[in-house]
Amino acid sequence: FGFHDNATLTKDQRQADDVLGALLLALGSSSDGNGSAPEEMAGDLAQQILERIPQPWHLPTVQEQYPVDFNQSLNVVLTQELQRFNLLIEVIRNSLTNVMRAVEGFVVMSEELEKCVLQIVDG
Repeated sequence: FGFHDNATLTKDQRQADDVLGALLLALGSSSDGNGSAPEEMAGDLAQQILERIPQPWHLPTVQEQYPVDFNQSLNVVLTQELQRFNLLIEVIRNSLTNVMRAVEGFVVMSEELEKCVLQIVDG
């Protein structure tokens, strides 16, 4: 089409991604040797992962033990990082819970949840 070399490379990469994505979706729709579908496997794995995810940190307890002080700047960093870590834990818990609910049919399997299911099954 007379594209610049970089544009041609990008176009070719996008086509390869589309073909491989379609192939992976076709592979993902098969079942394992036990007769269970990938969605069922993802639901079981999501439950196992959810049981191993730690509870969020109780920030007031941490702040009592490591008070925010200008002489101890790492305490401020610790508090900020624990806040971020707690948000991450909540996002992971919500995603796993929604995956389990979608597999059971209580929630609509959105594109995002389907991607989560495929990632869980693929490891």
